[in-house]
Amino acid sequence: MEFRDPQRSYATTTRRRTRAASPAAIDPLVLRLVAERLTSTLRALLAEFPDTARSLGTMAAWLGVSKSSVQRMMEGLEVGLSPVDVLMRMPGPEALRQIVRAVSEHLGAQTTAPSGAAVEEYDRLIRSTSRSRSRFLERIQALDPATSGGAPSIADRRALMLAAQRVCGESLGAKSSIAFVWPDAQRPERLRVGILSAGLEARRRPSARPLAPFLVSRWWTSAGALRKNRSGGGTLDAGPDDSPDDSGHLSTPRVLTRHCSAPLRSVQAGQPSAHNALVLDMPVTPGPDGWLGPVDFAVLFDRSWTKSPLHDPSARLSFAARISSPTRLLVHEVFVHRLIATRAVPVLGVYSLSAPPGDLPGSQPNSDWFERLPDDTPLTRMPMSEVAPCLECPAHTTLARDALAELQIDPRDFLSYRCVVSFPIWQTEYRVNFHVADSEPLR
Repeated sequence: MEFRDPQRSYATTTRRRTRAASPAAIDPLVLRLVAERLTSTLRALLAEFPDTARSLGTMAAWLGVSKSSVQRMMEGLEVGLSPVDVLMRMPGPEALRQIVRAVSEHLGAQTTAPSGAAVEEYDRLIRSTSRSRSRFLERIQALDPATSGGAPSIADRRALMLAAQRVCGESLGAKSSIAFVWPDAQRPERLRVGILSAGLEARRRPSARPLAPFLVSRWWTSAGALRKNRSGGGTLDAGPDDSPDDSGHLSTPRVLTRHCSAPLRSVQAGQPSAHNALVLDMPVTPGPDGWLGPVDFAVLFDRSWTKSPLHDPSARLSFAARISSPTRLLVHEVFVHRLIATRAVPVLGVYSLSAPPGDLPGSQPNSDWFERLPDDTPLTRMPMSEVAPCLECPAHTTLARDALAELQIDPRDFLSYRCVVSFPIWQTEYRVNFHVADSEPLR
């Protein structure tokens, strides 16, 4: 007969029960990725629904599922929700599976494959961290909102900036990025867009790469030459195709010489009429620290047309500030005409430079979830009627006012959204996506 030590047996059983009662920790970054993959794939799936299945009632009837499941799914797909709010509002994995299976019967398994995989990923997260979905919701609701998916601290961002500055041998004291969008008076289905990009205190080592703040495709030809205009700025000669097309890539770039302490020159970077770079000419003699500079630059792109999402559901509004050089301060602001602002919801995200552009037809704020970095930078709505002072970067205020004057638009017609970031993450885009509210059936 086998002898079993009662005390040892009790201790072993207790340890097993303790292990079973201690579920795995919920990683905020994993939680965010699961929520964003779920929302992006389900939004893409909704885009395939027929026009006869757009309201909550007709959608439920077409799918053959309960109206409450559809309603909860739509609530979870609202733009601007935190990952916790998304998963709190969404139905459980089984209800989502029913929806995906129903869509598959109508549209085929290939159409639902991404959303089906996202639902299974969501289910695995619940099973690996909690005994039930209700317990899972309790746990995520208790997460500290300040974690924001594991966003890096300002100390982390500063350390990255200083390390990149040493490695690359270049730096930017501040970047001012300002976009303006308003309806075109002659073509209501189009929007006018103006973009100002400026750099303050640009510096580099003599052995570092030239600073090319702008590399633009199809916006001007390789023969583009800088010429003076009556306002004291500079204009690059436009190419032969000076008419707006569906791509919305027409632009007349103007170097704002009064904001520049060094010239910018156009350099061909590819085939004729393909790519040009605006290269910043630095002083030839280094300073006492061995660096060239500092110098300032500013360029305004205007007369650019793009499709209006108010008229074309496939059109997207997305404005990005690119951090290609280690930068100490970013001020990114978007001025949106009040006629658009009443329908558009801004969402700020930080994306790797390799992410597809956010203004591609059919894209959504969460479409590039696999290239999005954790970040908690706030996007602040500024008061209408004037350019709000920027205490962190007074030059940004001056640049915005000058750009409004150049574009001949009235700030009283606009709402603006601004983000200010100390030590923005190197090699990223701080992208403001504007989600235009759908028609009544989908709200």
